[in-house]
Amino acid sequence: MEGIMNALKEIQNELEEQKITIRESGKKVTEQVTQNINNILEEKFFALEENQKKLKELVDNQEKRIEKQARQRNIVFFGIEETETSYENLERNIIQWIEQYFSIKLTYSDIQEIKRLGNKRERPRPVVVTFLNLGIKIKIYKQKRALKDTIYYMKEYYPKYVLEKRKELQEQLQLEREKGNIVFLKYDKIVISKQTSKRKFNISPKNSNKNITMQEKEDNIQINKKKKSQQSGSSPKRLNSTSERQSKASSDINDKNKQIETRNIKNLPTRLVTVEEYDQNPPKKNSQIRNNFTEDQCHTLNIITYNVRSLSSYDRLLELEESLSKINYDIIGISEVRRHGNEIEEYETLILCYIGHTPGKYGVGFIINKSLKNNIESFTGISERVALLNMNNEGHKLSIIQVYAPTDAASDHEIEEFYNTIDKAIKQAHKHIILMGDFNAKIGAPKDQEYIIMKQYGYGERNERGQRLVDFALEQKLTIINTYFKKKPNRRWT
Repeated sequence: MEGIMNALKEIQNELEEQKITIRESGKKVTEQVTQNINNILEEKFFALEENQKKLKELVDNQEKRIEKQARQRNIVFFGIEETETSYENLERNIIQWIEQYFSIKLTYSDIQEIKRLGNKRERPRPVVVTFLNLGIKIKIYKQKRALKDTIYYMKEYYPKYVLEKRKELQEQLQLEREKGNIVFLKYDKIVISKQTSKRKFNISPKNSNKNITMQEKEDNIQINKKKKSQQSGSSPKRLNSTSERQSKASSDINDKNKQIETRNIKNLPTRLVTVEEYDQNPPKKNSQIRNNFTEDQCHTLNIITYNVRSLSSYDRLLELEESLSKINYDIIGISEVRRHGNEIEEYETLILCYIGHTPGKYGVGFIINKSLKNNIESFTGISERVALLNMNNEGHKLSIIQVYAPTDAASDHEIEEFYNTIDKAIKQAHKHIILMGDFNAKIGAPKDQEYIIMKQYGYGERNERGQRLVDFALEQKLTIINTYFKKKPNRRWT
């Protein structure tokens, strides 16, 4: 009995030890799990913090960019007397003041907004003028010296953080100028312009030949003879008959005549006669040599058509501009602009031309890369569904017509009116035409006699609107280019 009790006590002790071991292992497991969870959470929080920092930086940059765009067409004028009693008086005074000092006549439609900065005090407050387009601002700013000997002056309307940055850069700017570099501040950065070295002219071959003496010429002739004999490896063969000698002599004479002819051709002047008041053989113009835009010497234009769905707000335009920075384009024809008016607006990287009459509907236009500004000949808004852009590249003229066709729900009268408007645009266009846009039509595969205007890669099955488009192409002798290229079905548009 005593042995049994001892055995039970031992079992009880073992159970207690096992309980303690289980508790300790449980604590260790709990601590390990807790540590693992904490590590995972820390990694997640760290990733979230990094994403938040990147997002904040992106938002800050976007806000700075929006602010820069908003202030781009602004000028701050200082010293203008504060005599106005209303906004209309201020607007009229500023227009008269600009005409007086800059000789530039403005209308009320050229100015978007005018406001004075700060609270009213004894001295006149600065006036911020926001012009409708950037061209007016540049035109005025170029005549900045007109205010030299007056009490007035003007500056760019920079944000506060840009002004602080420009102050910080003044010391570095001075150091660069002391080094002899041509430097200037552009917004919040220092720009160092490269110094172009003067062109070094080569020595004229005629002058260099004058220094060669007769003895040097004879030595050169002898050296050339030795080289020829070494290259041949044996003495020249002797001619046996007189006929061989005569044929050899005649061939030598012909070779010499050819050399003289080629030498004379190389040295001929570019013109056979001098240019006078009356020229019987006038030089050919570039337009006679280069026929069209497709030649290698001409600039290749990247032309796109796109349905933007809406550019009614400034934010939508900024979003589109951000997207366009990732692609290579020259001209983009845009549909469904949904902007009211017939305007040409100039921005930092692009020029926007558009026409629209119905609020929140329709509207067409163009987005043109700023580099082609001097090649724009004219923009004509025919209707809110048809716009014409004429380009001129060194005499090579091209017309681009952007359209937005009515949908299937439109009446036949609207469709006919739409095509009549296109016909009107074609009559105003140059010889070379690109007609593009959203036609809301399916033309399908070509039928008999239609292969002259299209190929087999059309979209869908032809509907009534598609047949009208094909008929119009046949009437105007136009080619439907989209059907010439094989694409996946999801990449084919109406």
